[in-house]
Amino acid sequence: MNTQKQISSSQVRFRSRCPNGEINPVDVYVGKRIALRRKLLNLSQDVLAKKLGITFQQVQKYEKGKNRISASRLWDYSQILGVEINYFFQDMPQEIANQSPRMFHNTVNEQNILLDTPFDLTSEAQEILLYYSKIHHPAISQAITDLLKALTQSY
Repeated sequence: MNTQKQISSSQVRFRSRCPNGEINPVDVYVGKRIALRRKLLNLSQDVLAKKLGITFQQVQKYEKGKNRISASRLWDYSQILGVEINYFFQDMPQEIANQSPRMFHNTVNEQNILLDTPFDLTSEAQEILLYYSKIHHPAISQAITDLLKALTQSY
């Protein structure tokens, strides 16, 4: 007698999704972090796909969170994009983490102690770098740098 539980194709298809069939918000967040870093490095989806040995359509699906990324593939992304694995989860809002279908709770850090995040890995810093890298006028770049210096000295 076979005691293994049979899993229907619909259960397999949605096991990584939310109960209502929506894409897991954590997968969407990781995909956005991949897209942000790719854009910061000025890589097209096609170029990134070739480096990964996959199609650009697969890169699109990963970036939209439609397909989940395996640990080994995430490692490949980290190597190509020049970041540590934790970069992909950095700054994830708690409301996104709470929407994961499995809703695990952190039992190790019950005091909810937040660990410092290196500034260069935060979403905000990545976004600033992305926009700054698109400025091609030296005087404007220097003015922004001067403004940032002045703001840090005033606080």
